[in-house]
Amino acid sequence: MPTFAALFRLGFCLSFAMLAGTACRKTASRGISTVAAAPDTLIPGTFISSPGDYHGREGRFTRSIKLSLTGKQVGWTVTNDAIGPGDAAGRHASSSSWLALSSPTDPWFVYVESPGRLWLCDGHANLYANFIGSTGDNEYRQLVNSGRLTPAKPLPVPKPVFDRLPESIRRILPVPETPVAKPSI
Repeated sequence: MPTFAALFRLGFCLSFAMLAGTACRKTASRGISTVAAAPDTLIPGTFISSPGDYHGREGRFTRSIKLSLTGKQVGWTVTNDAIGPGDAAGRHASSSSWLALSSPTDPWFVYVESPGRLWLCDGHANLYANFIGSTGDNEYRQLVNSGRLTPAKPLPVPKPVFDRLPESIRRILPVPETPVAKPSI
């Protein structure tokens, strides 16, 4: 029969192993406070249509978008943090705005082309593109404003975004080319 001391040592070792297994990963860079790593939820090719916090990583940047729904608007805050070596290391950029809805039931969405390339639609008359710029800043382009094309030469809209847009917006945008499947070698 094990002695009390042996059981105590076994319990201590098991407790230490459990604590060591649940430690948080942290990242730090040039004077920025350490932040626990979040699971990637900005998954390329997915649509987001509910409030929440979403996170992802692309190249030397981590990115998060916080979405909230209040009445007839979707609030969003996009944050980029540069990680690792380079000119932008430790750089933090954040911006906030909202999508005005015509009705709380508008089919708004955010499409994740990649964590660094987001497409936002209010579900009725506006389409935005949000990209991480080379310096880590958020770069926005409003492609459709109140049902009208805004830039002289629009960005090519990914086919999944185009297919989900309301007809009123699809009608004014160029139809995206369907990617041709390349044979495997």
